Amino acid sequence: MRRIRISTWVLTAIFVAALVAYLLVKPSSASITGPQQHANHPTHSTSPASGPLVPGMNPKAIPHSSAPVKVPG
Repeated sequence: MRRIRISTWVLTAIFVAALVAYLLVKPSSASITGPQQHANHPTHSTSPASGPLVPGMNPKAIPHSSAPVKVPG
């Protein structure tokens, strides 16, 4: 059997240390999934209803302004 290089042991130790650190500080599953909705208390969105989205289009990138648009002419 070949001898394992020192660099392999170092990389293995770094991986194990990172895995242990992640397991110690990982967020709980409740904070990942977000707030839970209850059947008795449905939540209501405060954002306006939007129409169908076009693929590849970012709705937040569209400027919404109430100022009138100046048309040259």
